[in-house]
Amino acid sequence: MDHAITSSSSLSDPKLPPELERIVFEFTALLHPTAIPRLMLIAWRVKYWVEPLFYRVVVVSFFRAQLRPKVVGLPTWTADVFLEQIEKRKPSFFHVVRHLFLGYAPTTVPISTVDTILGACPRVTNLFAHGQSASVTSLSGLKFLRHLTITADVLFQPVIPFSAPLFFNLTHLELLDGAFLTIDIHTIWEHISGIPHLTHIAFNSTSITDLTPTLTRENTQIKCIVYLFGIDEDDDDDFDMEHFRPLAEDTRFVCIQQSDWRLDWLRGAAATMGDDYWTLAEVFIAAKVAGKIDRSRFFIVDTDQSWRR
Repeated sequence: MDHAITSSSSLSDPKLPPELERIVFEFTALLHPTAIPRLMLIAWRVKYWVEPLFYRVVVVSFFRAQLRPKVVGLPTWTADVFLEQIEKRKPSFFHVVRHLFLGYAPTTVPISTVDTILGACPRVTNLFAHGQSASVTSLSGLKFLRHLTITADVLFQPVIPFSAPLFFNLTHLELLDGAFLTIDIHTIWEHISGIPHLTHIAFNSTSITDLTPTLTRENTQIKCIVYLFGIDEDDDDDFDMEHFRPLAEDTRFVCIQQSDWRLDWLRGAAATMGDDYWTLAEVFIAAKVAGKIDRSRFFIVDTDQSWRR
């Protein structure tokens, strides 16, 4: 009987030192985030180790139809469900969130809802905030941001001081359509040039064509300037890619046609799903500088990477 108990106990005991076992499970969780819910069922200690990794990337949608990221196994909620989770969990639980996607926020959703979500995730390093976005107060609490995609109105109506802590660590900024209709692109460029560590900037407004290579080259800190447009946008009668050619005199400039901007963001956040547009732009620019691509070329499609050969 004693032998049976000893044998059973030895089979259930971990065979690796706890420190090494934890590394194995965490590495597995990072490589296969969709497997994390199953890993959590193995043992309490495993759940304790890997559950935070499941919430590194969080998608909050304000329309149920936008919950497409479920297909890649990432946590996805509607705003009301996520608010319930915030109330149920300890105040520090969602401090593990590093990548946060906030989908379209209709005008019926109070900004206070977005503020509550951001307040629960103060250690976010990569934020996508579309639509109604958030108040300046809640954004100011995000002191670890490195990547920010946001509607331009939030930053420029009125203009937020770009010396604020919000921008201290920011390296990548994507400005979505909004203030471009009322704020001159030169004013926008002047302000973003004051962000201390900004190296990557992206726009999806054609007003970027009002910039000149002479002006963009004045900011030597910027390494990558991207214009993004959708897969159907080039069919628009008013859309002409040649309008962007003068900007292409600056080798840091590239136009990228995106097939799915939500999936592109998830690629960058999950880091196991392929290259996002930032990485594509960097590789493309490096290839031009190295003479592997004609220096006159400035346009690529994210689904066609034949130029990398």
